[in-house]
Amino acid sequence: MVGTDPAAGQQASVGQAVTLTVCSATVINPTVTVPDVTGEDDASARSDITSAGLHVGTVTLKVNCTVPRGTVLGQSPAGGTTAAFGSSVNLIEATRSGSAVHQVVPHFCTA
Repeated sequence: MVGTDPAAGQQASVGQAVTLTVCSATVINPTVTVPDVTGEDDASARSDITSAGLHVGTVTLKVNCTVPRGTVLGQSPAGGTTAAFGSSVNLIEATRSGSAVHQVVPHFCTA
C-alpha cells in the first residue's frame, strides 16, 4: 500500500469512500508442469511439449533396436517437474543406426 485518501490518521465520515493506492513491483515468472513424453513418438512429444507452453530443445539420438525409431527414451527436465514458461525440454530419441554418444564404434541394428 502506497497511499490512502483520506490520508492515514484522518477520519472519514460514515459512508464516505476511501481510496487505497496499491503498487507492487513483484515480477511474475510463470511456471508450467513439464509433460512426461517418455515412450511417445517424436510428433506426439513435440505436440505435448508445445501445448504446455514449452519448446523442444536439443534432440540427441541413441541407438536402440527394441523400440521404434523416434521414440522418446528420456527427457530433461523430467516429466512432472516444473519449468519456466517458454523454456526448453531436451529429448533423447531412439534411432536404428549411427554412432551413440561417447561410443567409438558405430552400432547397427539387424532387425
